Amino acid sequence: MSRINIVKASTKDFALEVVSDLPSGTSHEDGRIVKRLDGSAVKLYVWHSATSAWIPFGNFDQVTSLETRLSTEESSENAAVASMETIDASLQARISTEEVARAADVSSEASRAASAEVVLSTNLSAEVSARTSAVASEETRALAAEAVISGNLSSELVARASAVSSEETRASAAESSLSSRLSS
Repeated sequence: MSRINIVKASTKDFALEVVSDLPSGTSHEDGRIVKRLDGSAVKLYVWHSATSAWIPFGNFDQVTSLETRLSTEESSENAAVASMETIDASLQARISTEEVARAADVSSEASRAASAEVVLSTNLSAEVSARTSAVASEETRALAAEAVISGNLSSELVARASAVSSEETRASAAESSLSSRLSS
């Protein structure tokens, strides 16, 4: 059976002609629908110009059944669309909530990182200050120790020079004494 596509149709396009016999000839408009009364049976026919034949469309019971099935299918499709719209709205709400939560997490993490950076900077500054103070203190102690060592070295040099001079004087006196004894 051929398929008929209906595009931009109006109610006039679906006006049914009631006939007792199918029209003859081949100059009918493609898709023309007629209602044929055959005794107590009513049948619909559609003209198909590609085959130049009247094609039975089905009886009213089949049309009613088809309309019922189409109506049921449309209702099911509408329910499915409504369900999908509800799911879509739910997903949009969840995505929006997730985006807000993610933005809050990012903001919180940025604040935490900034605070950590301040703490690290403060600790580093305190460590640098402590190291600078320790170096200055060590330099002061080293200078004081150097001064003490220098003073002690000077005193030792003076004491040695005095001891040498004293020893020289004693040796000279002893030599003189020996010399005078030997000469006597």
